Amino acid sequence: MLALSALHLADQHTTDPDTVARYLRLCDRHQSIAIAALRDALTAQFTPENSGAFFALAATTSVSSMARSTILAKLQQPTPFIGVDEIAEALTLTKGMREVVAMTAGHTPISLMFTSYRMDAMQERYVQLPAEILTRFAALRELCEQQCGSSSSPDAMTTPSSASSSDASNITDTLTPCLVALKELEDIYLNLRHFMGLSRVETGTIWRWAACLPLDFARLITARHPVALVIVAHFAAATVVLRKAWYVQDWGHHALEGIERELEEGMRGWLEWPRECLKGEMAVLLT
Repeated sequence: MLALSALHLADQHTTDPDTVARYLRLCDRHQSIAIAALRDALTAQFTPENSGAFFALAATTSVSSMARSTILAKLQQPTPFIGVDEIAEALTLTKGMREVVAMTAGHTPISLMFTSYRMDAMQERYVQLPAEILTRFAALRELCEQQCGSSSSPDAMTTPSSASSSDASNITDTLTPCLVALKELEDIYLNLRHFMGLSRVETGTIWRWAACLPLDFARLITARHPVALVIVAHFAAATVVLRKAWYVQDWGHHALEGIERELEEGMRGWLEWPRECLKGEMAVLLT
């Protein structure tokens, strides 16, 4: 909490780089202490008494990563951007939070908070995506099939990759993780349409996408795989509806700038649609 508080103070002083640097140092100091304690605690057994603390630390670490990258982006001149490595870190930490929730679920009802981030089965029967978005996702699937390599293994959807580095060349099946990420993102859009109509969008409504990503997809992001970056750009567009939350304010805009810097000119056209969605604050979902 002290680390997160330091980040909040840094966010209030982004016109003063020296003050921001001072608060970021304080954040790093407090967070390193907390993470060291977490490593020690992970050797212990989960109990009703400590499971809530595990969840709280995992959640604040994830939020801190989002906040830090947003704050640093504001210091970039002339165009603020979030680098691809920072994007990958934020997504990976959020995925790690889900693992902690899974471990603590048997001890505490705190993980039930996640049920409010998606529709129930009955609601899903009555919610459909607009034709424009369905067409867009069809185009993205075609892009995946054209530019990603697939594995001949029938267990590709469930078997973890043996790749030990972030180099995409070590991932023999790039198609499966991209298609899984795209499928999960379509589900996020569907739920976002529902909750936007109710004015009940929460951070978890969108950011739970990161928790559903295959580990190989996170590696593809770090390796600057162009299709993976295009998919992340469409996720970044959806985060615009969270602009009132200081820790992700304009995260989507900054992330798109960082992604554009990594894509070759022939792939940059895929960023036009998410940019338009950002400008319209995802109003396309309500058409």
